[in-house]
Amino acid sequence: MKKFCVLLSFPFLILLLMIECEGYDLEEIIIKNNSDQSIYYSMTIEDEMFDIEKYRIYERIKRGEQFTRIDITGLFMSDEIVKHSTIEVSGRPREWDRYANSAKDKKLHLYIIQKDSVDKYGWEVIHDKNVYNRKYNLDVDDLDSLNWTIEYDGN
Repeated sequence: MKKFCVLLSFPFLILLLMIECEGYDLEEIIIKNNSDQSIYYSMTIEDEMFDIEKYRIYERIKRGEQFTRIDITGLFMSDEIVKHSTIEVSGRPREWDRYANSAKDKKLHLYIIQKDSVDKYGWEVIHDKNVYNRKYNLDVDDLDSLNWTIEYDGN
């Protein structure tokens, strides 16, 4: 009986391995910083570069403040991306199509901000004055055609 259960479960395990995780895209956006400057990115589907209130909460969390209940869902901002390096977008949405299609224009907006701008103005002014060095407006088809890789050369 034990042998029969093992033999019966083997095809089931193979089938499970062949099924892709539903509801979670495996694609990752890659950002190649080919410039001579360190950069940051901000990704959103909204008209503004990022949600300033969520950013403020994020900063408070980084300083060690404790919250009982918060929501910073959708705050996709990077740590510093040093010059001539490559990173994967972290903290991303589970489903790219659903995320992009929830935007008014059906596109992701990826902003590149040079570190010297952040050092000079700070994130609050960058948000208020909409300071960025490059903006990409991309749908999933655009990302597919770019092989999910954004190359920033400083221009």
